[in-house]
Amino acid sequence: MKYFSILLIAYCSFSCSFLDFSDKGIEEPALVKFDDSYLYPTDLRGIGIGLSPHDSIQNVEKFIEDWIRNEVVLSEAKKDSLINKNDIEDKLKVLRRDLFIYEYEKNLLEKNQDTSISDGDVLAFFEANPSNFLLKQNIFNGYFIKINRKSPSFNKVKKLLKEGNEGGLVQLGEIVTQEANTYHIDTLIWHNFDDISRNTPFEKITNQKKYLKNNKFEVRYTKDFAFVIKILTYKLTSEIGPLEFHEEMIRNTLIHKNRRRLIQDNEENLYNKAKKEERFEIYF
Repeated sequence: MKYFSILLIAYCSFSCSFLDFSDKGIEEPALVKFDDSYLYPTDLRGIGIGLSPHDSIQNVEKFIEDWIRNEVVLSEAKKDSLINKNDIEDKLKVLRRDLFIYEYEKNLLEKNQDTSISDGDVLAFFEANPSNFLLKQNIFNGYFIKINRKSPSFNKVKKLLKEGNEGGLVQLGEIVTQEANTYHIDTLIWHNFDDISRNTPFEKITNQKKYLKNNKFEVRYTKDFAFVIKILTYKLTSEIGPLEFHEEMIRNTLIHKNRRRLIQDNEENLYNKAKKEERFEIYF
């Protein structure tokens, strides 16, 4: 089996890539036969390719063995008198229908890939559904930097961040991109306090609400690192979060709604067209 698999991998790597066994006059040779079922080289196309020779052989051998095992079980299942064969056929018809519709609708969406959502649409959805945007976590807008406490730029980072003037913040960006281990300095982004504080000394804060209300700038340390936080604004659990925090989710929601509307409108158009052309009749 091992040497057979080596030959099979080589065969599938080259022959299956270039031969079209569906061409008239070319009959694809079977690799495995079980009763009246056959496994062909094209059924293994891609199996084991790109892996090491050892892993490729194992993948091919497992695929073949799994195919045989499934055929053995399927053979017995077909003999089982307790299985309703008509019910199986009905389910297959439904599955086939659903697969055709799924592929058709997927192609329809790919042909109409307009995912542009205007800022006005985002704002309108946000204002119309305030209860959807109640926060489940405390969030803040500001800066968070993790830097080696022995870095020659550490004190400079603290100074620039604490002062917060525009020119200094530009310089801060240049420093942290080179020396900081972690940094969040885009003030257009809101941060989940739990996410930012995880695995840092700030994780020990038990009352986040009180902390956010009473702290604007702080540095905490571990043995090797300094963690600097500067809070500009914040929102607390159960408050309505800012639009910026929810914007991506809103855009994805509106894109999904537009896609569903496209599918529904297309279905309605096809139905009305078929009705106009009298392509169906109702007998009750």
